[in-house]
Amino acid sequence: MRKWVVWVLLLLLFLSGCTPEEKEIIAKTPLTEEISVAEEEAATQSPQAREDINLSEHSETMIYAEVFSIMREWREYLGAKITIPGIYHLDQSDSDGVERHYLLVLDAAACCAVGVEFTWDAESIEEGSPLLLIGYIESYEYEGRQRVRVATEKLEQLGE
Repeated sequence: MRKWVVWVLLLLLFLSGCTPEEKEIIAKTPLTEEISVAEEEAATQSPQAREDINLSEHSETMIYAEVFSIMREWREYLGAKITIPGIYHLDQSDSDGVERHYLLVLDAAACCAVGVEFTWDAESIEEGSPLLLIGYIESYEYEGRQRVRVATEKLEQLGE
């Protein structure tokens, strides 16, 4: 009896899938995002033409929320000058050995974090150091995919 109920439920689930119209819409949806002309023009604006984003005076929750939003919709922020407090983390790629520097931004409960990649080729930084990152949001290509990072203008060590 149980097997029969399971098979009926599976059959109903299968039959309740996408309608032919929905399947056609899904099939026509491009798998890659296309950047509009307006986005391309915004990305090529000079950094001075954009509004500065200073998150150093906000609460941890607000900083986390803003950085999360910026990382999701990064194309809208290309070229913007940003100031972010966070904690330093160094990551080394297993595939090619490339070192990437990240500023970890934690929420108030420290249960969630978002990492912001940034450029750095000066002196080494101790893992877990509190920092204030100031720079410009930029994109670059890595292994055929667009990535976002902050081109560092200034990096300050903060007191713990």
